[in-house]
Amino acid sequence: MSNKKYYNKEQQASADKLSTEDYDALQDTDTGVGALQQCPPGTFAYTVQAGDTFFSLAQRFGTTVDAIIRANPGVDPNRLMIGQRICIPGAPPSVCPPGTIVYVIQAGDTFFSLAQRFGTTVDAIMRANPGVDPNRLMIGQRICIPIR
Repeated sequence: MSNKKYYNKEQQASADKLSTEDYDALQDTDTGVGALQQCPPGTFAYTVQAGDTFFSLAQRFGTTVDAIIRANPGVDPNRLMIGQRICIPGAPPSVCPPGTIVYVIQAGDTFFSLAQRFGTTVDAIMRANPGVDPNRLMIGQRICIPIR
């Protein structure tokens, strides 16, 4: 990076031959995994959403709080920020199977309301999402919805 001062990040990023997103990642060194950093093998990048805790993430992704802490040295689990990128141990969530679509949980969603909205059944949604507890849906969580 150059030592010259610029008026905004777009000018600085352009001078440094970086995208503004990469520039932001380089400037933000204390918020987890930047866009230019890779998660270690056996983990995948995750962007923190409202309400996320290491405990809730461990439950959602089938790992432990200790494993998430080990994968994120220097990240304070008590000071997670929305938009912060961290590493989650394990394989990334799979893509939805054929005959389903990806849906991102919104406030107030239930499997029952989603079944009504998409013209399917609660049972079909549960079969398409093994391991997802319908009583513990999280805003931002991705699930698979069967389509006709």
